[in-house]
Amino acid sequence: MEKPSKTISEQVTQKKSCFSFFIHHFEKSHSTLKKLPVSAHSIALGFAIGVFYGFTPFWGFKTILAILSAWVIRVSKVAAAIGVAAHDVILPFIPGLMWLEYKIGLILLGTDTHQLKKTLPKLRHLELRQLISWKELYHIGWPMFIGSLVIGLPIAVVAYCIIFKSIKKYQDIQKAKETEKELNNSCSSQDSKP
Repeated sequence: MEKPSKTISEQVTQKKSCFSFFIHHFEKSHSTLKKLPVSAHSIALGFAIGVFYGFTPFWGFKTILAILSAWVIRVSKVAAAIGVAAHDVILPFIPGLMWLEYKIGLILLGTDTHQLKKTLPKLRHLELRQLISWKELYHIGWPMFIGSLVIGLPIAVVAYCIIFKSIKKYQDIQKAKETEKELNNSCSSQDSKP
């Protein structure tokens, strides 16, 4: 017996739920960033550091490295952690992204196509013991890191610009509201005095 295909409304609902997941993730991250009591530059730079480390092949260490880098540069460590977590929305595309980073890294390192064809079968049948060895880690990780620089740095710069403008605008609005509130309080206190 054939299963009935999804109706158009079910397909639209599924697309909306996927899109709403991205919107919800962005809004939650952005609202957390807005509440941080530091400058817009500190938040944006911390977030950009996190976004950059999200593209690197330092699996299991991305958040720690982002927080340490933010601490050294003296920017928001929370924003750096949020930046790494923001990278999680593209989780289904990570294998393709890693492959692209690896390929870009090989090209930039000057690996010829013969070497690339020789490496491809090894990647398809990679075992855990090979991944743990320093030799294989270097042969795979170094090109992937170089490729992550090419992809991650421009995206981090764009993320910095977007977050900086957004947080600066929010902080300016909040500062204007506080100034207006203080002005109203001082005016009302002067009116109440005889």
